[in-house]
Amino acid sequence: KAARKAIRDPRYEVERLRKGAKAPLIAIGKKLDAEAARLTNALLELENPIQDQIKFEEERQERERLAKAQAELDRRTRIESRIQDIRNTIAAVANLPADEITAHIITLRDIEIDGSFQEFQQQAADAKGATQATLIELRDAAIEREAERQRIAAERAELAKLREEAAE
Repeated sequence: KAARKAIRDPRYEVERLRKGAKAPLIAIGKKLDAEAARLTNALLELENPIQDQIKFEEERQERERLAKAQAELDRRTRIESRIQDIRNTIAAVANLPADEITAHIITLRDIEIDGSFQEFQQQAADAKGATQATLIELRDAAIEREAERQRIAAERAELAKLREEAAE
């Protein structure tokens, strides 16, 4: 036990001396950490407003970019809608009489394919031409239907007259 104590006591003393020698270094480390934190906070106080301004400007630029993109989408949608309105004329007149179809042909003819269609001008002109051609075909078919109806009505009238004469 005495031998162990003779070895253990110096070991304890080494640890006590190490802690004692290290204490000033730990104090210097804590001072260094505190000073670094103080400097970091002081720099952040200067940096944060600048960062906030940068972030605000980037968000403003993004809002402007999105607004421009939305405006472009709205513009394209308006023009494409006008072109679609031209095409939809066909469905609107499908079963109308010839004189009403003729009125739609005149209305369509009066639509001017101008610079307001911008890069879709050719597409609008193509839609107008195709729609006009289809409307003319529909009008001609309606004229034929109406002539056929009149012929059938005349035949029925003639048949009724013949039945009446035969009945007499």
